[in-house]
Amino acid sequence: MPVSMTIDMSSAFDMMDELERDAFPLALTSAMTRSMYLISNKYLRKEIHRYVDGGAVRFSEQGILYQAASLSNVYAAVYYKKDRHYLGTITFGGKVTPHDSANVLIEPVNQRVNKYGNIPRNSLKRKKAQKHLYFVGKPGSRPYGLYRRYKKKAPSLVIKLDRKEREQKAIFPAPQRSKRVFHRIWNEVFYEAMNFRLNKSKYRHPTGF
Repeated sequence: MPVSMTIDMSSAFDMMDELERDAFPLALTSAMTRSMYLISNKYLRKEIHRYVDGGAVRFSEQGILYQAASLSNVYAAVYYKKDRHYLGTITFGGKVTPHDSANVLIEPVNQRVNKYGNIPRNSLKRKKAQKHLYFVGKPGSRPYGLYRRYKKKAPSLVIKLDRKEREQKAIFPAPQRSKRVFHRIWNEVFYEAMNFRLNKSKYRHPTGF
């Protein structure tokens, strides 16, 4: 679900002199790129920690990227890396479904997770093989899943295996927050880009002819 913004710079361009108009295209694309970089790398990568329980892991931070603008493609964007599908889900909401070859969601309850918030690879398979300690089932009215056996107390649910999908609410308002940041920084970023391009302009260095 893309969220887009269009910049109308026509009124500003109409007020520019010839030197400024010459610098304008590169200044515009540079400012667009700089804005997206600041929003993605300097803002959203920090902001996401406010909305994810326990804070986001580095893997999630690095999934927030930006696309640079160019003269041939005057378009810049903030986007999520393709393999960080869950970032889109926590941003826009939607259904969470099993990954890879799994038929159900594998949801940790009393199971240690890795730094990415996932159950370590083969952990479920390894525990299922230890039949003297674990079993998969649905004791009484409790959820279907992997349970730890105990001699003197009821089994403890380790991993839930009873859902094929679940609804995820939108909890990370990245588009709304990004728009606010963009409107706050754009004028300053564009002003700096114009000054830089004007100082680099060929008209600033006459040949003498």
